[in-house]
Amino acid sequence: GMRIQKERNWPEILWYTTDERSNHRETGAQEGLKLAQLLREIPGATSIASMNGPWEHIMVPALDISMPNIAFPITEETIQLIHKHNSKLWLYNCGSERLTLGLYPWRVKAGGRYQWHYRSGSGEQWDDGVLNGCTKYAISFNGPDGVVPALGAQTVREAIYDHRYVVTLEQAIQEAEKKLAGKQQGKLADAVRKGKDYIAFLNQRVPVDAREVIGFRIDPRAADAAVGGEFRNTDNLDRVRWAMAQLIQELQGE
Repeated sequence: GMRIQKERNWPEILWYTTDERSNHRETGAQEGLKLAQLLREIPGATSIASMNGPWEHIMVPALDISMPNIAFPITEETIQLIHKHNSKLWLYNCGSERLTLGLYPWRVKAGGRYQWHYRSGSGEQWDDGVLNGCTKYAISFNGPDGVVPALGAQTVREAIYDHRYVVTLEQAIQEAEKKLAGKQQGKLADAVRKGKDYIAFLNQRVPVDAREVIGFRIDPRAADAAVGGEFRNTDNLDRVRWAMAQLIQELQGE
């Protein structure tokens, strides 16, 4: 497979070693570790595993890409663990909200974001009362003329644009700082300061632990905060995007 990839100039192939071995506790994690170690013996192979519990922490040193979900869990400490072993952080199944699909991956500097599913289900959308249908964990349906996007697809779209805006803002700050090198302070310097302040604001407001965002076993209301914070509301996320757009324009002198 890797030889064909190079010959045909395909994108990189990721070897998906295991999925949620913590479902089988320590025994499952040990098996996952062995598989990851075996894959390390293949020259040029890139390994990735989705992990859903603390038992799988032992797998991290043997993985090129560690892809945890909220049950791993994802915290400052586990992110440091992943970086310590030179494994890349990806995410999966951290909630299907706009925040967890867009700004949250940026917040934890994840290289990828995986989610169940594009389409899945044990029946068709019109069988929802009997066979669960295709609406759960899916962003598309089967239709007479092919695939039909579900409303969830719009959430994914908006989240991707949120991510693009914040990355563009960071790049605009960097470009503006280059222009400022050795020059007098002025409007551009003020724009850089405002941009950095807004990035700091987002880092403060978007939590590292996604359980705080989706309310999983943690009730933020105990600290007088809304579940998911103010960014759980999509209207507020629209305001965030507009604020970023204005800052980008200022930084680019438009």
